Amino acid sequence: MTDDLRRAVAYIVARLARSQDVSAVYDTTAGRYFQFSGEVTSSRVDVYDYSRGCHLDGTPPSLFDGGAGAFLDLMDRGSKFEGYDYETGAFYEAAVSGSTVSVYDFGTGSEFEYSV
Repeated sequence: MTDDLRRAVAYIVARLARSQDVSAVYDTTAGRYFQFSGEVTSSRVDVYDYSRGCHLDGTPPSLFDGGAGAFLDLMDRGSKFEGYDYETGAFYEAAVSGSTVSVYDFGTGSEFEYSV
């Protein structure tokens, strides 16, 4: 999973889990904020990623990343989210705790943290 897609997933997961609008995620690895906007509900995602200049949209669990030109799955499992990135062929998990979103990327074997 690319850094760009992980950030977008963190944004979407935060919106779904917290049921409130946020406009950015802070990537602790990159050390800066990344801006997003759009609609995020359990039945529709249409998000604009300002850093990449593209949309990520679809009907969960199937989403399309316009920046990569590839699909990804995102499923709400209650206490966490799970998915699959078709571009890199890797599974991932995401969880929200307060204002922190953790994304574990099975492709890299690493966990990444974001703040909203």
